[in-house]
Amino acid sequence: MKITIIIFFCSVFQFAFCQKKIVYANDSLTIITKSEYDNVEETSYLRKLKFQTDSLLIYVNTLRFRKGKISTSLLDSIRTKFSLPEEVDYDDKKLLIIHYLPKNDQCSTLDYRIMFKNDYTKYQRKSKKLNIGNHIFVNQLNAEIRGFGSEIQWIQDPDMIIENTFFIAPYPCGGFVIIDYKGNYFTHRFEYHPTYVFKIIKENFKDYLLIQNEVISTED
Repeated sequence: MKITIIIFFCSVFQFAFCQKKIVYANDSLTIITKSEYDNVEETSYLRKLKFQTDSLLIYVNTLRFRKGKISTSLLDSIRTKFSLPEEVDYDDKKLLIIHYLPKNDQCSTLDYRIMFKNDYTKYQRKSKKLNIGNHIFVNQLNAEIRGFGSEIQWIQDPDMIIENTFFIAPYPCGGFVIIDYKGNYFTHRFEYHPTYVFKIIKENFKDYLLIQNEVISTED
């Protein structure tokens, strides 16, 4: 749990909650009651997370998918911070696709890394064919990147700009974010196959595809 969130909980709800060991929150990390937490059923689209700090046990109802919009200044900061491999400049009109790997968790298994590595081969082939996005792979400090293959060029996130913007809770296996040039984004949290990105683009960025005159096939 990040220090900034802990400070938020303790400053806003100091008397009511910080004297207690258990806190319940929704996907926006807004405090809710235990009843509100319990009354939401876990599904493939909503997961119940539990994590703890030195003083808090936090239960969160979190969504697998989330849409939103970031400011153009924040988008520019992300582009500036994460340079592309081989010094390739960003194309501002293309989608920015960020794969995010957190610190070690249950997805730091050899099987998951092998799956990711094998699917990345298909992902790379399709991304080159479509040429619709700038693709970067970002990892949190101390994340286990061995086993994902030497072809993936990971960029560290020491200032936690990706984590604090899109992955504010410790979602197992991280996830990915797709952002258009206006700052509209779609976030997928938890485990995934890299090629799943193209399905999300096809379903959620139709206007962009029309402008670019691109068609995404379901075939590899």
